[in-house]
Amino acid sequence: MKIIDSVYKWISHVFCYDSWVSWPTICLMCCTHGNEKQWEILLQRFYEEYQNLILCGRIFYVVANMEAYLENRRLVQYDFNRIRSKEIDQNSYEYMRRSQLASIFDECDILLDFHTTSQNHPNLWVVDISYIQDSDFFDTDMVLVDDS
Repeated sequence: MKIIDSVYKWISHVFCYDSWVSWPTICLMCCTHGNEKQWEILLQRFYEEYQNLILCGRIFYVVANMEAYLENRRLVQYDFNRIRSKEIDQNSYEYMRRSQLASIFDECDILLDFHTTSQNHPNLWVVDISYIQDSDFFDTDMVLVDDS
């Protein structure tokens, strides 16, 4: 795996590791909300433990909402996970950040959006209903299904 930051250096807080063998392209996104403080540990752990196991594809490590993190707030103006509506202010930080990241998201076969909480509870996955048949793949105590 080799870091290739020159292609994406115009997008802050995005790192790409490439095996130079095609498929799959995976995005590991964290710090979707600024109050999720464990994102550095999470990305560091993935990098250290799994980098040498990746034999094909690319991995994007994306820190989604750095501004909210730096301000020690959950969000700047809008919830980053809800930036689908055209009704929000298109000059907002979250909207502009989502627009920046769109090209990366479009390239990805898999996007994992990691969240951390301040509560002590078992690990869980939230999956789209179209992937429920694959939910047993995840080694976790709980799978929530998004059927919206």
